[in-house]
Amino acid sequence: MIGIDYDKNGIGEPVSRYKKPNVNKKYHVCNPATNDEFNSTKLGLQWQWQANYKSEWISLKAHKGWLRLYSQPEPQGYKNLFEVASLLLQKFPAPQFTTTTKVLLTSEHTGDKAGLIVFGLDYSYIGIIKTETGFKISQFICKDADEWNGEEEVDFIEVNNPLIYLRAEIKPENGDDIIPKVLCSFSYSLDGKTFKRIGKEFIAREGKWVGAKVGIFSSTNYETNQKSFADFDWFRFE
Repeated sequence: MIGIDYDKNGIGEPVSRYKKPNVNKKYHVCNPATNDEFNSTKLGLQWQWQANYKSEWISLKAHKGWLRLYSQPEPQGYKNLFEVASLLLQKFPAPQFTTTTKVLLTSEHTGDKAGLIVFGLDYSYIGIIKTETGFKISQFICKDADEWNGEEEVDFIEVNNPLIYLRAEIKPENGDDIIPKVLCSFSYSLDGKTFKRIGKEFIAREGKWVGAKVGIFSSTNYETNQKSFADFDWFRFE
């Protein structure tokens, strides 16, 4: 039985909060891992792939101290990232937080991209994208992604440097609500010190059988040859 059987039909319903069980012993309060400096030869246990993963998607040895995500090809008839397995995500660690990552895009093709994403049935991300003349930083939003709707590019700015810092700020709209709307805003930095907002606020939404997640990805609209990839130096929460 899961949760509380409100109508006594033998089927439990999920609850938003509940009393911890008495296990007759005291344990220290500890939090699951969140930050990752990518200095290990294995991913931290906090990371979850969107779907069944393949070992050739990543390397923690190719660029020591960085996580390399090889740009995975978008599926035929691509609509949005909901159908992409190679999203590297983790659960929201708190009701309010900021997460920042440092990424270097090495690209062979126009349209190759890497980004920081807040993911669910609706999702939004800030990404660095290879263009014909250089690179651009863009914010995209996709509504009802599970219904195969396309993405909307909300805002972009052209840049020359493929090394960029990406940030997402997460906060509840009203902290008094049991399940408040969760607002997400994105920003970027060229030096890791001064961040500039881009695009517009986005309301996070749950996924299928899971809550909203935050994470990273690297994709291409070409057949993969592992010549395009994104290196992430670290992924940090505040």
